[in-house]
Amino acid sequence: AGQLVDRVGVAMGLPFPAGKHMEELALTLKQDDFPVIPSAVKENSFSFSGPETSALKLLKEGEPAAAVASSVFRVIANTLEKCLLKAAQKSKLKEVLLVGGVMANTLIRQRLLDRLEHPAVGLKLYFAEPHLSTDNAVGIAMLAACLGQSEE
Repeated sequence: AGQLVDRVGVAMGLPFPAGKHMEELALTLKQDDFPVIPSAVKENSFSFSGPETSALKLLKEGEPAAAVASSVFRVIANTLEKCLLKAAQKSKLKEVLLVGGVMANTLIRQRLLDRLEHPAVGLKLYFAEPHLSTDNAVGIAMLAACLGQSEE
């Protein structure tokens, strides 16, 4: 997901890494009126190469950068949502720890919270603080800490 954000952000002329800059751009959009980039999830596997191609095409066609940024963050959130819902349906999954660079994004976080912590779904989501979400190593450390506490 981070590679998708960085590639599209760089294509917009934003500095690398582009996540923070793309989020600032997306937050300037005053409405939810932006193109939908489809996501494809098979079992719990997915690829962002199709969404990347779609986003770059939108930019070439003159779609405003803020709208494309919003579309990119929405497709990431939708893809994660589909995977987590499938995992929850196949298992007794009730709690999820989400970490990594894109999990610092407030738009993705809020979309996942709104959709997955909804009473009809019932998942509990945990996120590292945004300043700690820049690296997956933080997630591994948090998981180890949680496992250590559960064994005590």
